[in-house]
Amino acid sequence: MSAYSFGRQVDEDPKLAEVLGHRRAVSFVRDLGRQVGRADFTEIDIRSIHLMVMASEPRIAGNYKTMDNSIAGRPDLLTARSDDVGPICTSW
Repeated sequence: MSAYSFGRQVDEDPKLAEVLGHRRAVSFVRDLGRQVGRADFTEIDIRSIHLMVMASEPRIAGNYKTMDNSIAGRPDLLTARSDDVGPICTSW
């Protein structure tokens, strides 16, 4: 399979792009974990991981959330509230 063909498949299947983004993020986190003497994760580390995982959603990838949401629209699978994350977090 040529690189062009593979790139086209990724463009046509957002779920494939999501899987590839998750794979990149896992590799990134493993590399961070191997760094001896490394301090805690930084904000840029977390945002970089989010950018990789959410690459198929460029509107939100690497950015702080601005509204509340749930997973797959299910009210029983809530994520962190928008005011609990980001530079203006009120719960810190």
